[in-house]
Parts: sequence; structure tokens; C-alpha cells
Amino acid sequence: MDGAEHPDRRALLAGGLAAGAIALTGCAARSTTPWAAAGLAQEVRPVTPAAAFARLMDGNRRWVSGHLHHPDRDPDRREFVAQAQEPFGSVLSCIDSRVPPELLFDTGLGDLYVMRTGGQAVGPVVTGSVEYGPMTSGTPLIVVLGHQRCGAVEAA
Repeated sequence: MDGAEHPDRRALLAGGLAAGAIALTGCAARSTTPWAAAGLAQEVRPVTPAAAFARLMDGNRRWVSGHLHHPDRDPDRREFVAQAQEPFGSVLSCIDSRVPPELLFDTGLGDLYVMRTGGQAVGPVVTGSVEYGPMTSGTPLIVVLGHQRCGAVEAA
């Protein structure tokens, strides 16, 4: 695409979501995880998109209610994830400081691949980053996380 052509933002997002849905259906998930084998995970890693999404929504309910678990954030977990990672979700989020996915979903270290861009803008590098989890470790879920009062969207 040359500099004169710019895709419509809605078309780009719709295409990205369709590609994400296609990627999700093709993701292979592992039945065991290094976290569970080491006894470090509080919960078994979700292996389907539905189970991974349910886990995120459970964490978001804790965030909203203020009853956070703060899972897998201790020194043992930090040491373990320094050796390997196997996140159960990839989240494309805004750079807005008010919407950190790890906090909004009450997740721990090694649980999510997180890509943040202004207004969830997508380009080749971001697309490659989103594809990394499903392609390398069978991450079963890709989420595009929008939010209210987004300055980047207003500026666009």
C-alpha cells in the first residue's frame, strides 16, 4: 500500500478481528504446562478460547468488585518465568495508562502477551506481535481491548 491509500479504521479493525478469529480456530493448545508441572500456577492454563476468555472475565469481575487475587506475582513466579513463558491470552490494548490489561483482568506474570498501541492501531509489527503467542506457544485467545474516553481515537 502506498502512502496515498489509508485503510478505513473500521475496515482495518473488522479485518483484524476476522483474522484473529481465524487464528483462534487454528491455535493448538498444550494439555500440560510448565507452570502446573512446577506447582506454581494457581489455576490450570486454559487451553480453549472459551476457557481463556472465561478466566479473563473472572479476573475482570474481581477488578470491578475490588476483590483482587493478584495471582502469580511472587518471587518464585518471577524466577520461573525468567526461564520460560506460556501465556493463555494475547491482548491488544491502548497505551492509555488507565487500562493496563494485567490489572484489569487480575492476572499474574506469564499469563498474558500484551501489545499496546495508541487506539489499538494495527500495523505489520503489531500484527506479528499478536500472532507470536498462538504461533509459538499455542496461546488460545486473542483479545482487542478498547475503552471509553480514548484520547487516541478522539485525536484520529
